[in-house]
Amino acid sequence: QIKKTRGEIRNAIFTDDQQTNTKATPRTLSVLYATSFLFVFGNTLVAFSPAPALMKELGTATATKVLSILASTSAFLQIVFSPIIGTALDSMGRKPIFVACIFSMIISYASVSLHSSVPLISLAKIFSAFFIGIFFLTTQAILSDLTSAQPKQLSAFMGIQLSLTSLGFLCGSIGAGQLVERGLKVPYIVASCIFFRRL
Repeated sequence: QIKKTRGEIRNAIFTDDQQTNTKATPRTLSVLYATSFLFVFGNTLVAFSPAPALMKELGTATATKVLSILASTSAFLQIVFSPIIGTALDSMGRKPIFVACIFSMIISYASVSLHSSVPLISLAKIFSAFFIGIFFLTTQAILSDLTSAQPKQLSAFMGIQLSLTSLGFLCGSIGAGQLVERGLKVPYIVASCIFFRRL
């Protein structure tokens, strides 16, 4: 019964019906907040992991240049594709974009956990930086849908979400330092499991 209820809540939040009458109840918001926290937590676990591996493989100077290029590439992709994703959110609904974000993260992180080569680490870094922006675009759209009947509460709900995502970043940073000591693949394995659990 509990699993059925959780499934109904998720379907209510991530409905493809643009005329949804779903209200921002504590239960629906708790699912959205938990998902946001875990998404940031999982990404932060691996956010800093590539740097030592790249420095060891390429040297400090080259690794710094590679990380700068990866960050620039992710930013460029967001500039180009964010308007397209925004249009897709309106035409396709929230759920397909949301699932695509998580599924892409699972594939990229699982690939690194199986074979931690420099090219795969680099691709995973680009994917994570790109899709976290798309994820927040999607969650903001979902929050707007949930508060359509209560627009004055949107800022309060977004403030709570920001606090929880910041908490996810804090916990992920602490966890990353602990996990990377057990091997480069460990943070990617844990992050993959977290994202798989949220599907």
